[in-house]
Amino acid sequence: MKHSYHTDISVQFKLGLLEKDIYKIFPKSTLYYWKTKDFSKVIGCDFVFSDEKIELIKTFLSNKSLLKAAKGLFFVFSVWVSITSNVRGVKTVFKKNQEMIIKTIDFVIPLLGLKHACKLFKISKNQFYAWKRKIYCTFSPLEKCLKQSLLNVSPSELQTIKTFVQDEQYKDAPLTAIYYEMMRKERAFMSLTTFYKYAKFFNNTAIRKRFKIKQKTGIRAVKPKEIIHADVCVYRPLDYTKCFIYFIVDNFSRMILGWKISLEYKSSIMLDNLRNIYLTHLFNEEDPCATLIVDDGIENKGYVCSSIENQEIKLNRLVAQKDIRFSNSMVEAVNKRMKYDFLFRNQLLDFEHTQQFLETAVEQYNNRPHSALFGLTPYEVFHGAIPDKNLFKDQKEQAKMLRKAENKALSCDSCTFSIEKQE
Repeated sequence: MKHSYHTDISVQFKLGLLEKDIYKIFPKSTLYYWKTKDFSKVIGCDFVFSDEKIELIKTFLSNKSLLKAAKGLFFVFSVWVSITSNVRGVKTVFKKNQEMIIKTIDFVIPLLGLKHACKLFKISKNQFYAWKRKIYCTFSPLEKCLKQSLLNVSPSELQTIKTFVQDEQYKDAPLTAIYYEMMRKERAFMSLTTFYKYAKFFNNTAIRKRFKIKQKTGIRAVKPKEIIHADVCVYRPLDYTKCFIYFIVDNFSRMILGWKISLEYKSSIMLDNLRNIYLTHLFNEEDPCATLIVDDGIENKGYVCSSIENQEIKLNRLVAQKDIRFSNSMVEAVNKRMKYDFLFRNQLLDFEHTQQFLETAVEQYNNRPHSALFGLTPYEVFHGAIPDKNLFKDQKEQAKMLRKAENKALSCDSCTFSIEKQE
């Protein structure tokens, strides 16, 4: 019966790498055939058995001490792989020691090769490059090399984001307001998502975890002075006085048209607030009757109802979730912004201190870029500006082109390995 043998055996015999004890299992005719055969015609032999590899193998086989050390190293390696494969959380441990692992792999690549070195630490070559970019890329705080991902923000844009996010002037402003303020001042242009992604590296406290709930669109006006909202919120300064803050807000522009603060909770104060805005902001005789949306609280009854019925003030009063199916959420959202962006961030001593503070806070709110207005301020929209979601579209497209050019021109030695890998 004729036998067939693996090509590796014949090549090793030809190169003198087989132990002589094994010769007896092969027929003499087969050994002679291998000895005289020209293996240069076998594709791949010159790659698998290069002169350097052959010399290294012969050296180990001829030196018993080296061979014994190599066998011991292989045994230790096998045991190490076996142990780590059954340990829970070993990947987490490796991840926490990324820098040490990267340095070790870089050191042993000439000896073991990248594939075997990565296998020892149970990571892929892609993971190795990702960790290396994260540790050594000097331009980007993210795990993406700017020279590879050319459309990521450039170093100059990163510095701009840092400047705005850490500016004391914007310390109480939400990130959306900072984002639009940055673009209004023509310092940098990008999407809001991109801005959020990088802003968290410079101010973690500004990033609040948000749970998005799908909500129905509430009642919306098509122009200023068409629909207004009124409501009262309660705030307690450090002396624990109960302060009632009366707000009136325009639906279309989100602008606070009028406000009052009092220690009392009654409709006469709300009526006084309505009278002031009616004379100051809202209506001429030829203006159509505006809609006033309120909740069912006592501050919106009594004097308020009487004045509207007597046409002292020309308003069409509707009670939220009673006369209409919509809530009074528009003004409630403003109440929340005033509390969390202004009142709660300051140590206000008493009623008088709170009143003085609100004079500045309301003006700041009205002149701060609003996300629902696509970067315009409530004051601008109330006085005629039209919100446009494509307001900064052209500037963003131009910024993309400049960003790509700037990132491509970076000279970053620590990024070179990733570029070479791609090429």
